[in-house]
Parts: sequence; C-alpha cells; structure tokens
Amino acid sequence: MFRKIFIFLSFILFSCNQNYNQSISLYGDDFNYDSIQSISSLIDNPNQFLDKQIVTEGKIVDVCPMKGCWIEIKDSDSDQIIRVKVQDDVIIFPQDSKEKKVILKGRYSRFLESM
Repeated sequence: MFRKIFIFLSFILFSCNQNYNQSISLYGDDFNYDSIQSISSLIDNPNQFLDKQIVTEGKIVDVCPMKGCWIEIKDSDSDQIIRVKVQDDVIIFPQDSKEKKVILKGRYSRFLESM
C-alpha cells in the first residue's frame, strides 16, 4: 500500500530553472519566507507541521495529466515525494513543468491514499 501526503496550497512560486539568470514563472501570489522545510522533515515529522503554513522546495517529477491540478515534488536530498494539490482551475500546472524546481507555500495536510 502506497501512501501519499498532500499539501494544499494557498500560494505557489514556480521556478523554471535553477539558474536564476533564466526566466521564472509565478503561479499564485508572490510570497516571502525565512526558512524552508525539507520534504523529508515534513514526512518524518507530520504532526509537527499538520495544518500549519509551510514553505518547501523540490523538483517536479509528475503533473496531473487531466487538469494540471496537482504536482508531485521530490526532495533534493532523498527520494521522498509529496503531492501538492491546488483547487481545481485556480492554478493549472503545465505538463512541461516536470524536472523544474519549485518553491511553494501552503497549508500542510495529510491525506492517505492507497495506490
């Protein structure tokens, strides 16, 4: 049984390339942050972050094929992956966003889903 953890977002900042001389695409509202939680720390300590606003980052490894309403991001230091879900039609992630870096801010929620 595979379990997924979702982050429901209020805001998301999506970077098209790690080289900051390249273009950056913004989805949602811009935001400031002081610290970033790693995906591994979110997964390893879910009760510490549950229902709190968090900022995390990673590489997009999958995008919802139907409406672009979710992305899966991989931690840079491990193989752990979380799914990031937004309200339908609020933000639509393009299919070509795979392999790009993302920095996001949202409410951390845990929904267990069997796959």
